[in-house]
Amino acid sequence: MTTNASGRGRQEVSRSELVELLRQDLSRKYHAYLDCSQVLKSAESSRSPIELEELIAREIQHATILARQIDTLCSIRLIRPKPSQRSTRRVKDLPIPLGWEPVAFQDYRDRIRQCERLGEYEVAGEIRCILIDEQKQWTAQAANRKRFVQSQRIAS
Repeated sequence: MTTNASGRGRQEVSRSELVELLRQDLSRKYHAYLDCSQVLKSAESSRSPIELEELIAREIQHATILARQIDTLCSIRLIRPKPSQRSTRRVKDLPIPLGWEPVAFQDYRDRIRQCERLGEYEVAGEIRCILIDEQKQWTAQAANRKRFVQSQRIAS
């Protein structure tokens, strides 16, 4: 059975394939960090600097966990993220829907199962913690979006 870049389609992967999939997850964290940093630098952001700094801290924490697990699996100290294909235009705010999150959730679930099949239970546990944290953040953002939409309807 074949697999796409995220690893969906099969759950059994080799150690080297798992490392590559984790590197892709790390790359996604790096891009999320860049987005948050760019928004923080923007004066037009509708989010508070404290909220953005918390998001940045969370992305860095998750990236550190992923990098440590990659290091554990393959004993490679130097990890280079994929080249960024960022726009040069200024970003006013983070995209409210954050559409990549549900894909990330499924990717993390896949990684957990793949790690467990390889007997890498510590790595699976660390990724499970990231998944839980991401889901909590997503739920909080969804609640904020819902309140915002309701307040807009009332104001209309």
